[in-house]
Amino acid sequence: MFGRLTGMTSIGAETLASMLYMGERELSERSAEINGMNVFPVPDGDTGSNMTMTMEGARKIPESAMSSVGGAAKAAASGMLRSARGNSGVILSVFFRGFADALSGLETAGASELANAFSSGARAAYGAVESPAEGTILTVMRESAEAGEKEALSAQCTVDKLFSSVISEASESLKRTPKLLPMLAKAGVVDAGGCGFLTVLSGMAKALNNHTELPAEFFRASSTDVSAASEADFDERYPYCTECIVEKKVKSAEPLKTFAASRGNSVVFTEDDEAAKLHVHTDDPGVVLSEALKYGSLYTVKIENMKLQHTSLKESSEAASSFSAKKYGVVTVAAGDGIASLFEELGADKVVSGGQTMNPSVEDLLEAVRSVKADTVFLLPNNKNIVFSANQAATLALDEGICVSVIPTTEIPQGISSLCMFDGGAEAEYNISEMKNAAQSIKTFAITRAVRDASIDGLEVREGQYLGLENGRVCCSFDTAENTIEFLIKRIDGETTFTVIYGEGSDENLIGAARKLLGEIKNSEISVVEGGQPLYPLIIGAE
Repeated sequence: MFGRLTGMTSIGAETLASMLYMGERELSERSAEINGMNVFPVPDGDTGSNMTMTMEGARKIPESAMSSVGGAAKAAASGMLRSARGNSGVILSVFFRGFADALSGLETAGASELANAFSSGARAAYGAVESPAEGTILTVMRESAEAGEKEALSAQCTVDKLFSSVISEASESLKRTPKLLPMLAKAGVVDAGGCGFLTVLSGMAKALNNHTELPAEFFRASSTDVSAASEADFDERYPYCTECIVEKKVKSAEPLKTFAASRGNSVVFTEDDEAAKLHVHTDDPGVVLSEALKYGSLYTVKIENMKLQHTSLKESSEAASSFSAKKYGVVTVAAGDGIASLFEELGADKVVSGGQTMNPSVEDLLEAVRSVKADTVFLLPNNKNIVFSANQAATLALDEGICVSVIPTTEIPQGISSLCMFDGGAEAEYNISEMKNAAQSIKTFAITRAVRDASIDGLEVREGQYLGLENGRVCCSFDTAENTIEFLIKRIDGETTFTVIYGEGSDENLIGAARKLLGEIKNSEISVVEGGQPLYPLIIGAE
């Protein structure tokens, strides 16, 4: 997927999308380590998780935006805005908003354009924060962008050379953060947000095959123990961490930033043409949200009481320091390395190998549930023949004090859609409802081969023919895969968002045929994933 791109003089939309994907993937792999670097026992302390969930928004680039690097950057930034969580996450989304603004109208971007985009991103990030502090992610953004501007002045500068300079300076800037923030020096760590940003850059460079391993010492957890962390700087005047996305009815919601600053601190604000995102610590979330409603409807709202968490941590520091079980975990079943990787990227803690003709045992599922070490585990079987085993595993797990909620997904696309709706900050019942609803809203179309002659619901099938399945039921048979996929896609009725998963037995002709036919559907958005699944050359999720 990511060929050797070193020495490139410019990049296009597909390369930028690949870079952002790898940035999110690298951040996801380092998320827990970055979380461990925090010294604040408040909701904003999940820096790695928040930044990862923010970067996940960059996956939502519609096919229509992939004709230019400017279009892809804008779509990615819009997705990140809506996915942004926490202080560092919102700042990261603002950076990529500024980054995208600088690339607007460009079909491709060379080193100088990308250097300008880095600088635009850093300026936007500083502008979004009411009271910018040095020694944070902002410093790393600014200083690495300045290094990029200098490198771009060279006539021989290429895209990979630019990234080398940007990453090198980001690394040095990150090392300097404890000198600018005494709390970091006391805890013995660099800034977590800055480390997350460097991690994103590292992942992006991987897509260019121009990558230097990040120093291991950056990911050392805070030396501050839990009881000491509970004494960290915390302004009790503003105990509610409040975030919202406003679907705007006005051209600009910029005054909302000023209002929020008058009612709290830690203000981060950003907006695009359609929405605005606000993060603030305040004493009255209701007043802030009422003000936000003046600018449009509220798309999402999140409020967390930091004072309660702060007090709880003080009262139970010993229990917290030895904490081994987390609140939620996710176990899912999949066949194919690509599908397994996708589930992991979406947040699954454990992927059990299995599927059609190779159903995992109850014990396999139970062992996976145990390994997650969570109080509540969401189990996605993704195959109708595994649902019963999953329910049995859930019953046995309850005897061991583990609550397992089986989301009865019977197809891989159902599992993907369901997992996308999982919210680690929501109540279990809410997650169960949302994940089940998401699974039920997906249609699945698949192609496989007949292993023998048969008559299925009046359809005569010959061994070796291609079978078309809709939601697990055989609905057609043809001698060619292309005819089969054409028949299936004609059965699509109103769906416009498609995930095409190709596996063993597929080829470029089949994938191309699927993309072409789906692309003819008005307002269609198409994602193509290498699943590696056996038996099914092509699986399509439609919603």
